[in-house]
Amino acid sequence: EHVLSFAACTGNAEIIRMVIESGADIRAVDSMGNTALHVLALQPNRTIACQVYDLIESLEEPDASLRASLLPNLEGLTPIKLAAVEGNIVMFQHLMNKRRLTQWTFGPVSNCLYDLSGIDSWGEDYSVLELVVASKRTEALSILELPPLKQLISLKWNRYGKFYFWLLTLLYLAYIITFTLCCTYRPLKPRTSNVTDPRDTTVFVQRTLQEAYSAEGDHIRLVGEVVSVMGAIVTLLLEIPDILRFGARRYFGRTALGGPFHVIIISYACLVLLILALRLTDTQGEVLAMSLALVLGWCNVMFFARGFPMLGPFTIMIQKMIFGDLLRFCWLMFLVLLGFTAAFHITFQTLEPDLWPHFRDFSTCLFTMFQLFLGLLDIPINYEKWTPAIIKVLYVSYMVFAFLLMVNLLIAMMGDTHWRVAHERDQLWRAQVVATTILLERHLPRFLWPRVGIDGESVGLGNSWYLRVEDRIDVGGQKVRRYAQHFRPAEQASREKGQRSPAGQGWEIVRRTALQGEGPDRVYHV
Repeated sequence: EHVLSFAACTGNAEIIRMVIESGADIRAVDSMGNTALHVLALQPNRTIACQVYDLIESLEEPDASLRASLLPNLEGLTPIKLAAVEGNIVMFQHLMNKRRLTQWTFGPVSNCLYDLSGIDSWGEDYSVLELVVASKRTEALSILELPPLKQLISLKWNRYGKFYFWLLTLLYLAYIITFTLCCTYRPLKPRTSNVTDPRDTTVFVQRTLQEAYSAEGDHIRLVGEVVSVMGAIVTLLLEIPDILRFGARRYFGRTALGGPFHVIIISYACLVLLILALRLTDTQGEVLAMSLALVLGWCNVMFFARGFPMLGPFTIMIQKMIFGDLLRFCWLMFLVLLGFTAAFHITFQTLEPDLWPHFRDFSTCLFTMFQLFLGLLDIPINYEKWTPAIIKVLYVSYMVFAFLLMVNLLIAMMGDTHWRVAHERDQLWRAQVVATTILLERHLPRFLWPRVGIDGESVGLGNSWYLRVEDRIDVGGQKVRRYAQHFRPAEQASREKGQRSPAGQGWEIVRRTALQGEGPDRVYHV
């Protein structure tokens, strides 16, 4: 919305100089709070955007109280943070190189100090590490491979993160085992009421609240139940602030942040509190909540596989398949099952239920159709009695459509997901490690997680913190580029004359010799 921003987008250096010399404010913001430097982080022509960024910074007044590169927009993002969120690798690396201080260089090795202001998550509300992990763009995850982020993440994880995470894994295993034992030895008593249904085989029922803690062994179980309830409350207290911080859609939808595992652990905690409410009110039906809570609690153990290099990438694969392909397939499968179940149920309504127990009612018929869908059961037809022909027609149609087509569709979907995720699973796993490190760093006391890096005051560089990184220049790559630059003028000149250059002839002879094993002996001077 400003002339300076529009000139910066087009890369017009003359107009940029003219408007700034005429009094244009470099720190002027548009309706979204973006300065011209913010707008440059959004441009597709990234090389020109970096050059214009340097030009605008060089024209800024040196005595300015607040540099334009430090101004946040309405979302609280500075230009370098905006480049990280948008996955602009070129701009982000360019801005990090501007904040780099080279201490010494010896041949291809150089020792540099990188300013961690706004980069490190220690003491920052919205650091670059956290913004990259929560970004909607997949390209942003590649920024985690750039210095100094790669070295910072490795230092934090290897020094503190992995040990605390392994300890958390052991605590969760002990917790879920305690909850499992409490469910296994829940208070039951023999049933005294009469049986009203011939199919009812229940012999034990839930004890009342007064009877549940009368024996000596019940007090031991009470301790485990208190631990289970306290663990559920702590889980909710830790998860709710993160939901409010990132937003429910991003928090549950991003694979790097844990995604569906947060849904699992929150559902588990809510079920544990529901069991508590049922126990306190003497309400029957806690077995259903216990069964679901046990399944969710043990499935959440996969969340802790991210702390191990061998299991972490495969957890990404399972997460993508189960919570992506399988959910979509289950929705399609449910529609197919519902339609055919209704057809079978209507057909068996006129037949005697005792001769067809698998199709007695709609719920039993639905479970039977599910078993047929997976090929776990042959159709339970009573061959001693007359069977309507429509049942056989429905059965053949159902097996062709459901068992053959739908199951092969699921296999194809998972194969496609495996091929697609195999290229990015390692990257996503490293992003999950970053998210876990930030989570532990935020919730652990400061004395258990000291800040990594070098204090700027100790080396005379102000209040900022720095990270020492050893950069190595690829000498082989430089040689290849020098050779390419040498051959390019000769090829270009020969192309203008319409003939092959000596360099081109040399490469042709090498190619022919490699293929045929022969060629004239000629000498070429480079």
